[in-house]
Amino acid sequence: MRVLTGILMLAVVALALPSYSVEPAYTGQFGNAEEPALRPYKWLYHGVKSLLYHTGDQLVDGNLRTPGLGTVQGLRGLRRGTVELGESLYRGGVFAPVPPAGHYKKLHSVNTIIEQDMLLRNGSDLIFSWYFFPGQKAVDYCPLEGDTKVAMRKEEARKIRHDRKAASAQRNPIDPNESSTKRAQRNYIGARADYGNKKSGEYRGNLMKLAR
Repeated sequence: MRVLTGILMLAVVALALPSYSVEPAYTGQFGNAEEPALRPYKWLYHGVKSLLYHTGDQLVDGNLRTPGLGTVQGLRGLRRGTVELGESLYRGGVFAPVPPAGHYKKLHSVNTIIEQDMLLRNGSDLIFSWYFFPGQKAVDYCPLEGDTKVAMRKEEARKIRHDRKAASAQRNPIDPNESSTKRAQRNYIGARADYGNKKSGEYRGNLMKLAR
């Protein structure tokens, strides 16, 4: 048991050692340099987000094309997300720079190769779908809704989300004099960021006394 524990500790140290020779790739909004040692964890988080996003995206896309049967497209999204997760783990293992926000929604090198090769695409889809593979091919080649109508529905949904976000921003205007720290707190916890603030007309002073 002690030997196994020692081997695991050495492995952890060996993985952490390369981070000391990696220069920070950027400086954050608060003036803090990036910590390269955290890149494996950031890439893991990136890969998990890719897995969840691509699975959900294909699930929605399939049901827009053929309601009900199109659910099998979620298995293709699972395949894409799994590949992205594996590629992210590799990039984290070599301490590659972390991509910008929203990058998890894209298909990267391995998935691009799979999607461009018919044999690789169908073979990987078969591995992840098994008995549902015929249904997946039926949605691909005989959908109830074509690409044009699906794209229109997606664009309409995107506009609705954009309008809701714009309306929310108008209800909560940004104070130019507000510090970036305070703005980050407000984005995270909303109006509770003002609790106990003497300048605020609500929830002023000792909150414990107010609770009584």
